[in-house]
Formats: sequence, C-alpha cells, structure tokens
Amino acid sequence: MDKKLGVGTIYLIIASITGILTSYIMHIILARHLGPGPYGIFGVLMSLYQINRAFVQAGIPKATSKYLAEEGTNPWEIMKSSLILQIILSVVLTGVYLLLSSKIALLLHDPNLVNLIKIIGMMIIPISILFLYLDGYLNGLRKFRQEA
Repeated sequence: MDKKLGVGTIYLIIASITGILTSYIMHIILARHLGPGPYGIFGVLMSLYQINRAFVQAGIPKATSKYLAEEGTNPWEIMKSSLILQIILSVVLTGVYLLLSSKIALLLHDPNLVNLIKIIGMMIIPISILFLYLDGYLNGLRKFRQEA
C-alpha cells in the first residue's frame, strides 16, 4: 500500500510539473505571437476559465475521492450521487455565464467578448465531469497513474 501511494505521488508530481511548464511556455509563446490586445482577451478568458475550474474542481470531486477511498463504501452509489450534484452545479454555472455574458462584456468594455464568454460557460459541463472522473473517481480508487 505504501509503495503504491509513493509511486502514485511521484506520478502526480510529474504531471503537475509538466502542466505548469506547459502553461508557462504556452503563455510566453502566445504573448509574443498575439500581441497586447488579443493576449489580453486570452487573459480575460483564462481568468473566467480558472473561476469555473475553482468551482467544479474544489468540492464535489474531492468529497467523492474521500468517500471512495474509505473501506466498505459502494463506489457506484457514490459516483451516481456525485455525478448528479456535479451536473446540477455545472448547469447552474453555465446558465449564469450564458445569462450574464453581455453584462460581463459590458463591464470589461468589450462587446466582442459576449460569444467568447458564452463558449467558456458551455465548457463548464464537460470540464466538471472530467474533474469528477479524474480528481474524484480515479483518485479515490487510488489509480494515480491513470489520474496523472
């Protein structure tokens, strides 16, 4: 058990470092190629994406992982309940983005952002299901290699 946990930790550390380095390189390349205006739009959209990610990655997937890791639990019942809650949360967040996209764009003084904000909002549902699977299900079952 301890060896599996140690190897799993190493896999997750490598995956995290790879993600950070990839993101760093991506930002440098995009900033040089896009220029200030388009890179600023990219920055706004990435900020909205990070807000989405904070909501859909924080609570339900972590709770799912915790309960799946406990002995004597029924993984399918936990995943069913978690999936229902995650879908409800993601649909509500998507609705907020779709309804408020024009107001957000108005606050940012760029009406061209409306459709891009709607696209970010529609990404919430598949991303939330992905996080539930990766951070909740695979982590809870200690399948760290697949999670990484």
